[in-house]
Amino acid sequence: MTYALLIYSGYYEGTPDAEANELLTHHRALQKELAKDDRLQGSVQLRTAPAAKVVRRDGRDFTLTDGPYLETREWLVGFYIIDGDEADAVAAAQTICPFNGHIELRPVAWMHKK
Repeated sequence: MTYALLIYSGYYEGTPDAEANELLTHHRALQKELAKDDRLQGSVQLRTAPAAKVVRRDGRDFTLTDGPYLETREWLVGFYIIDGDEADAVAAAQTICPFNGHIELRPVAWMHKK
């Protein structure tokens, strides 16, 4: 099974430097461990929210606007795609979960994969 570990906005907001550095250390360790046996399919850090664009559709008409102005309080800031079972995904998420935050786990159904 393949899982996405979704990291949302606020991940480092208000996190003291020492804790943020510790989280980065955990990210590097997780990447190294998962890459060792080819379970890491990819990891992505998305650009900041102001760099985002939103495409909306109303019937046949499309609009393009600046920013992540979706109707949500949080937005996706990065993710991992990993192979393994649910226990593997939970363990990976626990490795990088911020002290007062969350990581969403979601099974992936590949539509196209190189």
